[in-house]
Amino acid sequence: MIAIRRLSSLASPGAARRLIEFGQTIVLLTLTACAGRAAPPAGPAELNATLFHQLSAEYRAVVRQTFLAAEVKLQERLGDPDASALDEAMDVTDKPPAIIVDVDETMLDNSPWQVRAMRDGTAYPEGWAEWCEEASAEALPGAIEFAQLAASRGVTVFYVTNRDVSVDDATARNLAAQGFPMAAGIDVVLTKNERPEWGSDKTSRRLHVADHYRVVMLLGDNLGDFIGDEYTRLDNRGRQGAVDRFIDHWGTDWFMIPNAIYGGWSQAAVGYRRGLGKAGELRRKLRALDDGRPRQ
Repeated sequence: MIAIRRLSSLASPGAARRLIEFGQTIVLLTLTACAGRAAPPAGPAELNATLFHQLSAEYRAVVRQTFLAAEVKLQERLGDPDASALDEAMDVTDKPPAIIVDVDETMLDNSPWQVRAMRDGTAYPEGWAEWCEEASAEALPGAIEFAQLAASRGVTVFYVTNRDVSVDDATARNLAAQGFPMAAGIDVVLTKNERPEWGSDKTSRRLHVADHYRVVMLLGDNLGDFIGDEYTRLDNRGRQGAVDRFIDHWGTDWFMIPNAIYGGWSQAAVGYRRGLGKAGELRRKLRALDDGRPRQ
């Protein structure tokens, strides 16, 4: 720490501050480890993303903005009997309207689980099933109002989530407790592995809904909430290309909620490789970024 302070005296004020903060972080992690507990695996990126999600006015504004925009477009889509949010060719004639929404970080806020993981030094999936069983996740700003408005206009809301079927009941209980509309006599919470063909790619579940409903809108926080693995498993440049490919949907019948904590974008940055460890992930993510300098 003394050496860092000496170096900071030779640097610019901004660089000096960063050097001192870095040194303080190293000391804190060392003391934590010496106290007999492993240092939390979360780095500044995860911490800042969670702070943004939980505390920033800016996040609240953009989420509410997204739901308000979706409310405006919903009435327009309902007025067009041929309107469908799905590109797959199908007959929508005389089918009742429905919307498909993701659950985690679209309707429900799981950031408290993320905070626990950072404080306890754990990582997904440790503690995730227990968190789901608590059924205590709160709604995102504007989510309940949007879903209730849709239901009041005769729209069935389907919750298509990649939570496992083992927490299906807890998820439905959580949604209902928050005030989300749950159509009577219909399975509206469609979880991963609920049927053998329902894997992490949500396409089969979207088509299941479309067999009986005219899907007028999709909402989610990840590209896979809108399109299939043939696009979502590409690298980030390919994923960006997929956004442009479906440009006519965005802001019309597809609405994306920002999620800076986790998602396919993060997996794509490390080439979808597992077992890299925190240091390995950090190296790959830094290499994936563009610093604006000419490439060698």
